[in-house]
Amino acid sequence: MSVTFRSRLAARAAAVATLVMLSVATSAPAQSFNVDIDLQGSNPALGSGVPSSTFGGAAGQPGVWNAFQTSGPTPLVEIGGVPTAATVAITSTSTTPTILGFNNPDQTGDFGLLLNDGAQIGTTAQGGTRTYRFGGLIPGPYFITTYTARPGKFEGHLLIDVPGSAQGQLTASGVPTANTFTEGVTHVTHFLQLSGSTIDINLTDVPGAPAGYVDGFQVIFFPEPTAATAALLASIPVLARRRPRRHS
Repeated sequence: MSVTFRSRLAARAAAVATLVMLSVATSAPAQSFNVDIDLQGSNPALGSGVPSSTFGGAAGQPGVWNAFQTSGPTPLVEIGGVPTAATVAITSTSTTPTILGFNNPDQTGDFGLLLNDGAQIGTTAQGGTRTYRFGGLIPGPYFITTYTARPGKFEGHLLIDVPGSAQGQLTASGVPTANTFTEGVTHVTHFLQLSGSTIDINLTDVPGAPAGYVDGFQVIFFPEPTAATAALLASIPVLARRRPRRHS
């Protein structure tokens, strides 16, 4: 990926985050969630524990972070800490969900708590698939941020699809930069006009590439998307959609 392409993605991600923060500040947060796929234990260097409620992540959404450590369904509290009827669960998988942690000194503080642990999706040789489902949601417009950084200083490679979203299948690969979010490396962003009550996030590990991981999610409910948000979303697929790269 060229430096120019990375810089354009970073600028686009920053613009998305700004719009998200403005919208969240003026809208009801009852259906907005932060989820960390969390390694059980007491060693924060390995990612154990969830980020602080002041940490907004790539989506710019501070608030309570839920820990997801099993296949679910796991009840969720919204970003203000209020229990809800919403849940997150693994509904299908081709491999055993395994959460691993890595002591990556480049990722510190809340960045490390989110990105230094994650669930491996597949294997280097065979790849793999998994679906995470958010259920119990109310209909409406949502931003979904999926964290895809491979824990440690290594490149991972995932295909991420949110059925019905404006972006379709996106790809994430590359080595994360210390304490920095980069669209297409550490995370991807989808927009979905939800008519039902569930959001599925389908993850595919690319065979022949380093095994891909998922680190967590941010789901943001937008009661009234603005014209500026819609215009920005229309440009995301052009920048973010990439053809899968094979690794020898």
